[in-house]
Amino acid sequence: MRKVAKALAVLGMALLLMGCSGGKEQSVTLTTEESGMLQEMVLDAKGDLVTKITQTSTVEIGELEEAQIEYVKEEIQKAKENFEAYEGADYEYDLSDTTLKETITVDMTDTDTVDKLADDGLLPIEGNASKISLEKTKEGLISGGWTVKE
Repeated sequence: MRKVAKALAVLGMALLLMGCSGGKEQSVTLTTEESGMLQEMVLDAKGDLVTKITQTSTVEIGELEEAQIEYVKEEIQKAKENFEAYEGADYEYDLSDTTLKETITVDMTDTDTVDKLADDGLLPIEGNASKISLEKTKEGLISGGWTVKE
């Protein structure tokens, strides 16, 4: 009887640890286009818990005047400097004669960075920023006009 109880306790502990690990890894990609800007968001998750967000925005700039392009360059530099202050976030860009492509990546497991980004208004999150639901985020984006990319 004690061996059975011990085996059940070990099995229970193993299941508890598996539950804490969050389940299978998965990824969902969503896209939207508005005012000439194409956005793609990749949500990486373990179970239903989002572990990383990668958002890429691409905009055509070939028709902009020189003063507008200079303004864009200044804003890129500001964004780059802003994101350098956050260890768990990364900002990259590619600027060509015709397009600007920005990529922002946030490690959602770095709770200090996520909280700071949310507090500073750079990551629009309501509630507990360290536990972002993949399904609820996906539903919210879809209701906002995003589509799931297959």
